[in-house]
Amino acid sequence: MNVGLIFGIIFACVLIGLILVFGFGQIQTIINTSSEASFEKTVLDLKNSVKQVYSLSQGSVQEFDLIFPGDVKKICFVNNPYQETSTWKPDAIYTKLVESYGYNMFVITTGPKGYKIENLSPSNNFCITKRTKLLLRNAGRYVDIEAGE
Repeated sequence: MNVGLIFGIIFACVLIGLILVFGFGQIQTIINTSSEASFEKTVLDLKNSVKQVYSLSQGSVQEFDLIFPGDVKKICFVNNPYQETSTWKPDAIYTKLVESYGYNMFVITTGPKGYKIENLSPSNNFCITKRTKLLLRNAGRYVDIEAGE
């Protein structure tokens, strides 16, 4: 067998190994960034839907399909952080975030991430753990949100 061929095969195996070791981390980063960007677009779409429902007449209802990215454990909508419901349990950190920053939506992954959506005020605190249709209802001075069927 030719010595050059043996070194070529060894070099190719080492190169493939390096690509797999270092490339896997980059591929994982790209996937995570893609998932985060997709969810941020969903939040932007929700903000636009709330704005649209707010501009409609009182009592108007619109559905919104909330899609979960893979790393999200649950999404909570909160008006009064002290109001306990079947899916929302008051937590010192979340309560402080609502009071300090006026967040009305929380995304819980490895840590909480809050959003303030203008004109959105859920009548009841609730959390969802899977893809859900949300109902946005114009309640006059604000838009109410609740989990649909």
